[in-house]
Amino acid sequence: MKYKTAFHCTRTELANVLRAIADAVEGKGSDTYPLPKTDSFRKLKLAVKDEGDRCLVSFATKDDDDLFCSECGSSPVVDTSYKHLKKRMQATFRTLLTAARNGTMPQQATVDLFVEDSHTMISFSGYGDEFYNDYMDAVHSLEAACKQGDTATASAAVEELNRQKSACHARYK
Repeated sequence: MKYKTAFHCTRTELANVLRAIADAVEGKGSDTYPLPKTDSFRKLKLAVKDEGDRCLVSFATKDDDDLFCSECGSSPVVDTSYKHLKKRMQATFRTLLTAARNGTMPQQATVDLFVEDSHTMISFSGYGDEFYNDYMDAVHSLEAACKQGDTATASAAVEELNRQKSACHARYK
């Protein structure tokens, strides 16, 4: 989901606004300024424009909540074009890769979405068909490791998927 806000403040208030933003990122919140959700974000944008006697502060965050529906456990995206599928997979894979490199277990909903999208991806022919068998073996390894709570095996599976992705994209992108 995207969360945006914009408001005006004086130059002297700007330092307090920036402190409030830092506090919000740390989870302390702020009732003084209308700041968007910052407890978990994938992207954060901050812009300050000097407009003479005041400043326009624009603040936006984007999180991974738009990747899947937490209530039903599935993706809200209904477009199954290859282009949109790959964009969604890129975002979920980035989340998986970050978790693997931090030595943490990714959220099960993220893994489930990635597995579902992987099955959809291999239904498209002509986009690296010769890589699909090894790719799906690594996807199933990731899925099994996550269900067992094995962080090391899950991380190894994600790194293997990253290696395979690089090889396939080097040839087909």
